[in-house]
Amino acid sequence: MTSARCLVDLRTRKKHEDLVFIPQYHDKIAPHGVYLLKDLFVPSGFLDDTSDPAYDYGFATVYNGAGSHPSGRAVDLGPLGSNVPTQGLAWNRRIGNRYHAFGYPRTSTGEPRLFPGSALQWCEGSSGRMSGHEALTIKCRIDRMASGGPVIDDFEQRRGITYVVGVVSDLLGDTPGNRPDGLAFAYFDSQFAYLYAKAAARTTGQPDLAAMKPILDKLHLKPD
Repeated sequence: MTSARCLVDLRTRKKHEDLVFIPQYHDKIAPHGVYLLKDLFVPSGFLDDTSDPAYDYGFATVYNGAGSHPSGRAVDLGPLGSNVPTQGLAWNRRIGNRYHAFGYPRTSTGEPRLFPGSALQWCEGSSGRMSGHEALTIKCRIDRMASGGPVIDDFEQRRGITYVVGVVSDLLGDTPGNRPDGLAFAYFDSQFAYLYAKAAARTTGQPDLAAMKPILDKLHLKPD
């Protein structure tokens, strides 16, 4: 699950191809392998208006993970759900709950490279309605270009089991120093649940390892 803007070309409204998911990615390390996306699902409302954060979420199914063997060839690492822990999903939650938001902020080209996009950051705050939209907001600073990160309820760092209730869409406002002071995210409702069920019904399977090798080589991953 991620923001729809990460799955769709905003200019053409067409779904991106050759996207990969790298769970727990950090500093060019892929501890659980690389997963090529197969089918993409986004709400029809997003394709009608890509600027509306109320519809800025989507799902992707993935093939089995791929990793590099010491010999240099690509190997099948098995299904994503067998390799990494999962979080719960929740919808129709009470507005006003205190949520945590996570993301990999990246500084725009030409700005000081304070946020390279390879390190996870988070912030927390109470949710509220976004003026003029069905989306929700949180007043907290996660900083630049963190779209696609999860918004989580009942976050307990020690327990590690939480509920994803939203996806970071866009940042709001600017404080002195040109830093965002809030974020917007879609409110998960019955339409979200329908799209999730549609995506969950799709099967994936083994990746084309010959096609995955140049993708792995291009990523220049470090040994875990």
